[in-house]
Amino acid sequence: MTSTEQQLKELDEKIKSVDSTKYTIHHEWWKNIARSDYGMRQDPRTQEMWLAQTEKKTILEIGVYEGGSVCWFSDHFMDHPESRLIAIDPFTGSAEHSEHPEQYPELISLEQTARGNIYKSKNASKIDVTRAKSQEVYSDILKEYNKKIDVLYIDGDHSGLGVMIDTCLYAPLVKSGGLIIWDDYGDTTCGKAIDSCLAHIDFIKNAVRTHWQLWARVK
Repeated sequence: MTSTEQQLKELDEKIKSVDSTKYTIHHEWWKNIARSDYGMRQDPRTQEMWLAQTEKKTILEIGVYEGGSVCWFSDHFMDHPESRLIAIDPFTGSAEHSEHPEQYPELISLEQTARGNIYKSKNASKIDVTRAKSQEVYSDILKEYNKKIDVLYIDGDHSGLGVMIDTCLYAPLVKSGGLIIWDDYGDTTCGKAIDSCLAHIDFIKNAVRTHWQLWARVK
């Protein structure tokens, strides 16, 4: 086992011990963002992608599920008194969940679980959770947060069209120097949709791919 693999194993154990004692989380998908952040912090070449831990941030997360990544942001990156996180999810699951509901019994109480987890997170009072599809609240978000978003995390509808809609609608709202994170970039459908969007976006300064995600800085 290499030193990096050992470090990632230790990180996973640390995350596991936290989420099993503090939060009710049935799946480990949310660990993608924690592992991406950790991995890039080990490489000085990706320093531009590092999330500042103490600066004021407005974070918009599309796709909450059980709230794992929201809690991760809350516990590690929202200590500034003026930081805020807006979380959007219809809490119905995606197509892959409805196609195999027997594999996702947590869907029955998904919103309750997510809100319960977020309530227990470090900076819960700075988080607004909206039950809706991302397209349904776009006009409201545009009015209040146009060019004011520091971090956009896209992990909602995993269909190619869904990823493209979320990207085309919300990526332009990120401020100069802000960060866009796409989960599931390693998935063929999602990856192709993201690449198609990036081919027509001229405001991305640079991007770094991790195993399952794509992080990009806005010019």
